[in-house]
Amino acid sequence: MNKKVKIVGSLSLIAATLALGAQIYTNHKIDQILQKFPYSLQDKFQLDVVEQKKNFFSRELVLKLSNDESNTSSEIIQTKLTALPFAVLADSALIPSFVKELNKNFKVTIDKNNITSKFSVIGDYFQSNIDTQFRDLANKSQSLVIELNFEPKSHLMEIQSHLSGFNYDANSKINDLTASATLIPIDDNQYDIENVSVQLKDGDIYFLNGDNTNIKLQKLDYNLDKSLSGSNYNLSTKINTDGITITDKNPKHATIQFKNIAFQLAQKDIPNQLSYAKLFHLLNNKNELNTAEIINQSLDLLFKNKESEVSFNFENLTLAHEEKDKEVSFDNFSSSFKGNFSDLSQVQSSYAFALKSSQSKGENKPFKIKDIQFKGNNKNVNLATQLELLKSNIQIFSKIKPSEKEQENTSLEKEKNTFITHVKTLSQDYNQSQEMLFKIDELALGDNIELKGIEIGASGVVSEDKQDNENIELALASYVNKKDQFQLKNGKISLPFTATNVGSIIPLNICNNLIYQAACTKYLSVNDYTDLIIYQPIKNIAINIEQAKINGEIDTYPSTSLTPFEGKLSLKSGILEDQKDKRSFALLLEKWKNTNIDLSFAFANKLFKENLLKGKNSTSWSLINDWVNPEGQLNPYLKENADNYTIEIKKEGEQTWINGEIFPPTNGENLAPEQQ
Repeated sequence: MNKKVKIVGSLSLIAATLALGAQIYTNHKIDQILQKFPYSLQDKFQLDVVEQKKNFFSRELVLKLSNDESNTSSEIIQTKLTALPFAVLADSALIPSFVKELNKNFKVTIDKNNITSKFSVIGDYFQSNIDTQFRDLANKSQSLVIELNFEPKSHLMEIQSHLSGFNYDANSKINDLTASATLIPIDDNQYDIENVSVQLKDGDIYFLNGDNTNIKLQKLDYNLDKSLSGSNYNLSTKINTDGITITDKNPKHATIQFKNIAFQLAQKDIPNQLSYAKLFHLLNNKNELNTAEIINQSLDLLFKNKESEVSFNFENLTLAHEEKDKEVSFDNFSSSFKGNFSDLSQVQSSYAFALKSSQSKGENKPFKIKDIQFKGNNKNVNLATQLELLKSNIQIFSKIKPSEKEQENTSLEKEKNTFITHVKTLSQDYNQSQEMLFKIDELALGDNIELKGIEIGASGVVSEDKQDNENIELALASYVNKKDQFQLKNGKISLPFTATNVGSIIPLNICNNLIYQAACTKYLSVNDYTDLIIYQPIKNIAINIEQAKINGEIDTYPSTSLTPFEGKLSLKSGILEDQKDKRSFALLLEKWKNTNIDLSFAFANKLFKENLLKGKNSTSWSLINDWVNPEGQLNPYLKENADNYTIEIKKEGEQTWINGEIFPPTNGENLAPEQQ
């Protein structure tokens, strides 16, 4: 018996010793965990802990949250830890003063809040649950549940939450909001967001207490993924929604309705110092919006990355006006843009959009469109200098404080030199190429006008010797105007041309841009403007057109007789010598003197010669017939060659010939009687 008692006593002593050791180990682990505080998120929010009471089995802690940007801090949670061997239980609650602050700022009433946590000190698990019952702005009961899970091995932190709903007032509300986020460690005590996911069942938002615009949301899904890579990060954002309806009561009953919207944005290698959170903070500044900083941040976020890709699609968009019984709809729209910004001095980009169909109802002249396509690409765009030009011009849009006016005047000359330098750089270094294609399968305007097979293509490449080689192609399968009894078939235009020193026109484009008009007025003197905008382009740009063509067939509607036509154009203009007179009119006149032209046009004469247009008094045919047969006689500048009417115009230097005869004639003796 004594032996058994001794054994039991020994085992009890061993168990007590182990329990004591486990308890000491647990307290040691708790101390280690507390020493890791404070934790920070994206260098903005900091979470710290203050230990108020401590004994062998329990501790009382207060968690404090600080915002580095606003220099504010609040005690948010009071926690009682109960240390068990190899495990810890935590009962927590929001601090009353923090509850009052939440109630005041968000105008809600928190009725109940319960926070329970448990974790293993040997690294198996950490879980925390927050259950909050509150009344929203409409005094309706709602619940917010948050669950936190910590993965000890990877140190990943997962947060999941669910909000039953929220009523902002008697009209505006959201229902069934679910959100989740994953935080990743970037060092021992600092975390960053890896992904965020938000789902909303539906929402109803009214502005001005329901007296103005109303926005309805159906099944909104938002996802953000972020991956860190050294000093940069990659970002992917996706937004999908089943529907958005915007109703405006001014004008009455105007409605915009989207169905099945999908938006995606992906950016690679964004510098860590740039973030959309900082931009949102600038936009939400209650004191004063820093316009210059907002524009700078926006431009950097858009273009200071290696690659960006964005797409926007929707199944249907309807614009309706109930009172006027009007409606315009767009079906199956898709758009995309992809840009490579690894070298901002030679940016490559491509873009595309497509629309399956569009139509209007209730209009005097309703329209229908089928299959619109638009795509293209740009290469070697000097975006670096364009951004520098834009940023140097930002102060034009910013409010100049009185104390800054004197400083502004002293730096005006410097700003002017910077502006002109950027403009000249863009002009001299212009080396971009582009391709574009625009197509419409069918277009109907009312019951009278129909177009089919519309196609516009353009391409251009700048060679090493700064010569721009361009080609423009236009095609129209058919055009019918029933009211005018006119139709055109198989219309085509081909315009190949070259232009030397095409960069000379860049300053004109810049100063015609609304963004830079104020800067051009401010920085360019009359002489600067004349030299950059007028003199250099007219003097240095030389255009050479080799065999541009236009052809097709015209006819009455219904068909009487197809009338083929064909035109050809060649043109060559040279670079001017230095000119003393820099007025635009004088320069253009000198340019005209140095331009050679060879133009010919021919069309079948059956419709006009055999009086087949009798009774065709429409606007279209009247204009054509008045040109071909003014006052019932053949146009003196047209010649009849077999079954065709033709005209040939040739210009060399200051001399012009029409149909082989000098124009204008030297005297009336060279004119036919009808020409006289």
